[in-house]
Amino acid sequence: MEHEPQITIVNGKPAEWTDDICKLWQLVIAAHFEGETRSVSRANYFTPRPYVDEYNSGSNQSGFTYTVGRDVCQHIFPRSQS
Repeated sequence: MEHEPQITIVNGKPAEWTDDICKLWQLVIAAHFEGETRSVSRANYFTPRPYVDEYNSGSNQSGFTYTVGRDVCQHIFPRSQS
């Protein structure tokens, strides 16, 4: 996988990415790395999470948060219109 993260995380916990997550990474994120020489040190794939309490209000978003060099980047997928 081109521009493969050195460490992969799912919802904040170290985990190997599934083939589907890897394909999504290649299609959405790695496609924008043309000419980038810095490596991706870690990447987190996050999914929607439920409301827990006032301190953990949950989220209906999914996407990637990743580190390129010293920059932290995030891609949030648009919510489906269902």
